[in-house]
Amino acid sequence: MTYNIPVVSILACSLLTGGIIAADEPAVPQPQEEVKVDPQAVAILKRAADHLAAAKQFSVAAEIWEDTELEEGGRVQFTRLVEVR
Repeated sequence: MTYNIPVVSILACSLLTGGIIAADEPAVPQPQEEVKVDPQAVAILKRAADHLAAAKQFSVAAEIWEDTELEEGGRVQFTRLVEVR
């Protein structure tokens, strides 16, 4: 499977920054909230994005675990491997 660099860069950045947001958290900060971002974190993220944008190709492999509580009271765990090339 082949993706162009911008799509894969977004995927990689979301993986690096914990791209999964809990369902009960708002996806976008409320207007009255002031978001403070560490300038050093922004610089690191920009360098990583620039590095990925300059790459001719790269791949990402991830092992994704999901714990689910059943209505009957039990728990199950699903694991899947995802590889993007």
